[in-house]
Amino acid sequence: MSARRAAGLGAAFALTTFLILLLTAGDVGVTWDEPIYSEAAERAAHWLRLVTRGESQTAWDARTFGISWGLVNEHPPLVRVLSGLGWALTRGVLPPPTSHRVGALALAALALGVLVAVTIRKRGLSAGLFAGAAVLTMPRLFFHAHLAALDFPLAAVWMLATWAFYGAMQSPRWWSPFLVGGGLGLALLTKINAVLLIPFWGLWLLIYRRSWRSWLAYLLGLPVDLAVLIAGWPWIWKDPLGGLVNWVQFFRVHFEIRQWYAGQLYIQTPWYLPLAMVAITTPVALLVLATVGVFHQSKSQMANGKPVLSGNQGLHAEGTQMANRKSQIANRKSRPVIRRLPSATPDWVGLHLLGLLTVLGYYMLPITAIHDQERLLLPAFLHLAVLAGEGFAALWAWLEDRLGPIRRTKNVNPDVQRAFRFTFYISRFRHRAVGFGLAGLLLLPGILGIARLHPFELSYYNELEGGVAGAARRGMETTYFASTYGYFLPYLNALPAGSKLWVMPNSWDVIYYYQLNGLLRADTVLLRPAGWGSSYDDRGVLSGEGGLENADYALIDRRQTTFNDTIPEYAIQLEWAASKPEVARLEREGVLLAAFYCR
Repeated sequence: MSARRAAGLGAAFALTTFLILLLTAGDVGVTWDEPIYSEAAERAAHWLRLVTRGESQTAWDARTFGISWGLVNEHPPLVRVLSGLGWALTRGVLPPPTSHRVGALALAALALGVLVAVTIRKRGLSAGLFAGAAVLTMPRLFFHAHLAALDFPLAAVWMLATWAFYGAMQSPRWWSPFLVGGGLGLALLTKINAVLLIPFWGLWLLIYRRSWRSWLAYLLGLPVDLAVLIAGWPWIWKDPLGGLVNWVQFFRVHFEIRQWYAGQLYIQTPWYLPLAMVAITTPVALLVLATVGVFHQSKSQMANGKPVLSGNQGLHAEGTQMANRKSQIANRKSRPVIRRLPSATPDWVGLHLLGLLTVLGYYMLPITAIHDQERLLLPAFLHLAVLAGEGFAALWAWLEDRLGPIRRTKNVNPDVQRAFRFTFYISRFRHRAVGFGLAGLLLLPGILGIARLHPFELSYYNELEGGVAGAARRGMETTYFASTYGYFLPYLNALPAGSKLWVMPNSWDVIYYYQLNGLLRADTVLLRPAGWGSSYDDRGVLSGEGGLENADYALIDRRQTTFNDTIPEYAIQLEWAASKPEVARLEREGVLLAAFYCR
């Protein structure tokens, strides 16, 4: 397929994705990461407005600059800038939290559009369209794609940077280091986890490329990446070296975060947990297709030294190869020679397999711990979606052979062409109907999962785990991120003035976000332990000192990591849940995700 047509299909997919996410963004409750990022986004937008209006002296005033960029300064600013621009452009048109999420939605849509376009161009129409659809029908990824947080944006920029790297390695030119370094720099401007791209790309180069030009482009891209990181992060401009050191130090000694898994509370999680989370939170059909994609291409590579194409896909590929053979021979002398190490897997499939293994492998190390279930693993799911597209393309090519070829009539006698035109259209319709039907059938489990759980897709578990009910029986965490609070807003707005409300520690900003954005009455008093603060304390929010024993009402999220009897400060929730009147409850598939209680 031509690059222009592939780009057009990618753009159409991106637009469709953006509209789907935009229309459903208001359904998804605010999560505990979003309030502080949304506040930081607004401050960044105000600062940029000062600069663009020529008020540079005010913008660079120490106090203004500190307020604008100092909040949550341990994270680079790419997402806050995108969210801030989206909010500034839509705050009078879209309600919160959608207005704060528009920038992240646009980035997610862009990444999926590029995923479709690049995969179509590289592996064919069926592989590209199915890979994009696979991302949208993974219930947990569908949820994350809505948020003005860092996790899905990191996955999006991770993939964009990886495709930039892969393109640069195909035929390294003088500008290749800028493509490699620019992509890596933007990824690091999203979140520090993007540093894993460096060993990931280096390992891929070691396996698939021995050209000195490729290695030179990769190595020269590293200082370019550092320059992009520094240039794009205003907070560290005064002392770039010190700022980068502090950034690394913060995450090197990251505060302790616990994780509930299989009926037990962990600080250092089991080494196999990343593998388990991918295995039980991805629709099984996509797991099977990804496996088929890897092993089918490996078998083809070992048999022929190149992927085997069949049916109409093979005919199209053969024609394309014949058409390009002369130009390839003519350009052979001018192109750098790229030699491959012996490998059973094509470099495109290997790229995504290595990306998947790099993310999972890092969190399997004894020096790392995973928390919030799949949240830190999102780049791995995007790689898995591309591999699932490979598997679907292989399955569809096999099925096409059984259906028989579509008979072309373009170059035959006009009388014969008219006679067979009806047969041609019937044959083409049959092929397309079977292809779309097969894709729909394989994507159906994820679609049904979203339909059953929306907007609480973080509770999704696949058939291997028995859904949410099976996960609850096995002692798995059935929700997190405080996104359940939005469900109870009608009940919270009906409370008497001055009611004292208790919610899970460290999720107070979600309630404050709702209050300050007009979604929750402002006279509800939120209880917090002595000495605990909030990023909203300078905005006039109401708070009282106390714990659950002092509350008039309690909104208890059944996140097992903070709803258990292992830690005394959490155990009191169990007593409330067992002894206090229940005002309202939130369930999915018969499992209680959160409940609202009164004294």
